[in-house]
Amino acid sequence: MQEKYKLKAKINFLAYYQIVGGAIGIIFLVWLLVSTLPVQGLNSILFLMMAVFFALSICAGWLLLEKRTEAGLTLSKINQILQIIGFGFGGFGFKYVAGIMLSLGIDLKDDANFIFNFSITKLEFFINSSKDLAKVEVNLVAIYLVYFIIKIQDTILYRRKIGVVNEDD
Repeated sequence: MQEKYKLKAKINFLAYYQIVGGAIGIIFLVWLLVSTLPVQGLNSILFLMMAVFFALSICAGWLLLEKRTEAGLTLSKINQILQIIGFGFGGFGFKYVAGIMLSLGIDLKDDANFIFNFSITKLEFFINSSKDLAKVEVNLVAIYLVYFIIKIQDTILYRRKIGVVNEDD
């Protein structure tokens, strides 16, 4: 019985983490949108894309809270995988975080410099910008959360296999 509550607590933690991370992203996005008005052309597409990424995080958490565990865990895993690698080369770059980022990486802009960053929710997306970028980062929190999600999925699969299933799982 105790194991059932531990599993529920893990799923609820993941759900709220995803929802809060996505909600903070939406709040940052609205603030950015208001501060850059009017938004035209390619910028409007970029703002829409940013909203979709943060909505993905919120949707994953919401599915978990609605007891649609399998779909919620799958979407959560996809969301976290998107957050593992951040990169920038030439004028192109991408870094997505919906929650917490603790990253290790290398910046090759001038020399090979190792970087260690901490950040909260953000989405950086550069297309053909004039930024002189040459870096790669790996989000350690996202890697751990993918592992965490896989362990939850394995636990659910094992419980189904031995016949310990109820509608709350």
